[in-house]
Amino acid sequence: MADIFISYSRIDQPFIKRLSQALESQGFSVWWDRELLSGDNFADDIERELMAARAVIVGWSQSGSKSRWVRDEASVAADAGTLIAISTDGSNPPIGFRQFHCVDFSNWQGQTDDPAFVDVTRAIKARLAPLPPVHTNMPASAQPTVTTRHRRSTDSALTSYPVPSLAKVIAVLPFTNRSPEPDDAFFADGVHGELLTQISRLTAVQAISRTSVMGYRDSTKSIPDIARELGAVAILEGAVQRAGHRVRINVQLIDGKTDTNVWADTYDRQLSPENIFDIQSDITREIADAMQAALSPEDELLLSADAPTNNLTAYDAFLRGKQKMRSEASGEDDFHQAIEEFDQAIAVDPHFAEPHANKARAYLTLYWFFGWDRRWLPMAKRSVERAAMLAPNAIETLLAQAYYCYWGELNLERAEQVLNRVLTTAPQNTEAWACKSYVIRRSGRFAESIFALKKAMRLDPMLVDLPMELSNTLGAIGHTVQALDMVDRVQKLAPNANFTAIVTADVFHLTGQAQRAWEAASSKVDREDFIYYYRRSFHALNTADPQLIASSFTTWPVQFRSTPMFPETYSLYRAMAYKVLGQQRELETILPKIQQRLATLDEPYPGGWLPEAAYYPVTLPGLMGNLEDVRAAVETYHAHAKQDQFATLYHYHSISTAFLFCNDTDSALTYLEKLTTIFGPASFLAIAIMPQYRALESCSRYMSMQTACQQWQAASAL
Repeated sequence: MADIFISYSRIDQPFIKRLSQALESQGFSVWWDRELLSGDNFADDIERELMAARAVIVGWSQSGSKSRWVRDEASVAADAGTLIAISTDGSNPPIGFRQFHCVDFSNWQGQTDDPAFVDVTRAIKARLAPLPPVHTNMPASAQPTVTTRHRRSTDSALTSYPVPSLAKVIAVLPFTNRSPEPDDAFFADGVHGELLTQISRLTAVQAISRTSVMGYRDSTKSIPDIARELGAVAILEGAVQRAGHRVRINVQLIDGKTDTNVWADTYDRQLSPENIFDIQSDITREIADAMQAALSPEDELLLSADAPTNNLTAYDAFLRGKQKMRSEASGEDDFHQAIEEFDQAIAVDPHFAEPHANKARAYLTLYWFFGWDRRWLPMAKRSVERAAMLAPNAIETLLAQAYYCYWGELNLERAEQVLNRVLTTAPQNTEAWACKSYVIRRSGRFAESIFALKKAMRLDPMLVDLPMELSNTLGAIGHTVQALDMVDRVQKLAPNANFTAIVTADVFHLTGQAQRAWEAASSKVDREDFIYYYRRSFHALNTADPQLIASSFTTWPVQFRSTPMFPETYSLYRAMAYKVLGQQRELETILPKIQQRLATLDEPYPGGWLPEAAYYPVTLPGLMGNLEDVRAAVETYHAHAKQDQFATLYHYHSISTAFLFCNDTDSALTYLEKLTTIFGPASFLAIAIMPQYRALESCSRYMSMQTACQQWQAASAL
C-alpha cells in the first residue's frame, strides 16, 4: 500500500504522471490507477488503496469537477482528514469542496522547487508524520494491527457528525395522504419510498434516505431549518390522493436556502403500478433538471424500466409489507406481519420479484436479531432464489442476496462482491453502504468499515442503526471519545429502545467502565427480550457486586431465560456468577444438572460459534475444569468456524476464560494477546474490568498488556 493516493480525471493523466514522478523522486510512495494490472478488480483495488492512503491528492480541473469518481474519492478523503487539493488548470473545486485549501498547479512545469510543489510536499509530510508509539513493551507476536495510521485516518474525521456535501443533495419529505380513506396512508408512504429508491440510483443527485426525512412528517419547522438540519440544498414536498381508479400526485421543489419555489407539477392519471412508476420517473427527471444534474445513459435506462408488477392488489400488499420493515430495530412482530403482506402480494402475482426479495430479508432479520433460529434460513434461501430467478439484477434482489451471504452463510467475500454490484448501480443506496460496512468489519478492515458507515450516515443521518453500529466499531478499536459521541446520538434518536440500552452498556464495557455498563444495561426500555436480559446479567457479573448480580437473576423473566439455540443461558450465567463469587458448593450443584440436560439433546450447542452468542461450546467444560474438552472445542472452532475478525471480540474472551478456569494460564493469556493484536492495546480496558482475569494480574504477560494500554492512553491524550 502506498502512502499517497492520487485521484484525477482521465483527461488529466499526463499531468498526474508527471506529478507522480516528481513525488517519487522525493522519496514518497505513490499510487494512481496506472498500477492496476490486467484482470484486476479495479473498483476493489482503488477502494483498498484509497482507504489505506495517509494522504490523498485530488486533482481538480474542469473535467475532474464533473467526475463522479473524483468527487466520491474526495469525499472519502475529506472525511478521513487526508485530503490535499490541487487545481491542475486553475479552475475552482466544485461546490462542497471549496472550504479546503487548493494549491494552484496550472503553471507548474515539473520543478520540485516550485512553491506549489513545495506547499504540497509540506502538507504530505504533515500527514505522514508518525504518532508516538503506543505498545512498545508488547511482544512482537502480539503487536496490534490497528496501527497509528488507522488512528490518523479516522480520529479527526469522526470528531464531528458527518454532513452531506451541499452540491446536489435533496431531501424528499414524507408525502401527505389526501385520499378519502385514512388507511391509504400506506400508499402515500409507498410512493414516497419508491421515489427515494429511484433517486438513490442516480449518479448526479444525492437523496437523504427515508428514515431521516420521516422525522419531519407534519413538522412545523421552516424549509431552511429542515434543509440545514439534513444538509440538503433542496426540499421536495408532495401529496398523494387516491380515489377510485384515479391517482393524483402533487409535488413542489423548494430552494432550501431561500424557501422559494423552484418547480412544481401535478400528475393526474389512471391508478396502476405502471403509471405510478412512470410518475416517479418523471419526477426524478424533473428534479435532476431543476438541480442541473445531467443524467447518464445508465440513469435514463433505469428510469425507463418497466414496472415490476402490473397488479395493483399485489403492489398494495408489497407496500404494506415494506412499511412494516422500517429498520432492523423494529419489533419481531413487525417482520412476521411483513412476511404475511409479501405472501399476499406473491399469491396475486407470483412473478413480482420484490416481495420475494423482501420476504427473504424479513426471514434473515428474524434469524439474526431474534434468537438465531435456523428454521428461518431455508425459507430465506428459497425466497432469495425465487427473486434471483425473476429479477436477477434488481436492487432488491441483490440486497437480499448480500444479506443471505452475510447473515445466512457468513460468506463475507461473496457478500462484499454483491454489495459492490449494488453500489455500482445505485451509488447512493444507504442499505448497501451500511451492509458493506458490517461485512468488511468482520473481515477486520475496521478503518474501511468506518468510512462506509459514515457514507451511509451522510445519506441517512437519522437512522439509529448506523451510529449504533459505529459506536461498537469505534469502542472496539479504542476510539473512546468518538464511540461515546455515537452513543449519545443513539440515545437521542431512540432513548427508550432496548437496543439503545444494550449498545450503550456494551460501549461502556469496551471502554472499561463496569458500573456505567451495568447502569445502562438496567435502564428501562420499551421492549424487553432475551438479549436484553442476558447482556444485563453479563454486565452485572463484571461489577463483581453480589447484590447487583443477584438482582440480575431475580428480575430475569422466565420467558426470556432461553431460546432454542441457547437453551441453558440462564443456568450457565448463574454458574458463572457462582464461579466469580467463589460459591463453590452452589457451582458443584448446578453444573451436573446443566451437563445432564445438554446430554439429552441431539445437538448440545445448537448456537455453536455464532458471532455474538449467549454462550459457546467452551463455556460449560471451562466451568467444570475439563481442560481436555475445552481444548477439543477450541480445536473444532479453529477448524470449522467461519472467519470473522469482529466476532473474536466475543469468541476469544470465552476461550480465554475457559482456559483460565482450567488453570491453563498460558493459553488464557495467549487469547487475550490475540485480542490486543486484532483490536489494539485499548482492548485491555475491557479485560481489566472482568473479574475472572484478576487471577492473571501478577503475570508478566498480563502486565505487558497493561503497560501497552497505559502508553496508548498517554499517547491518545496528547
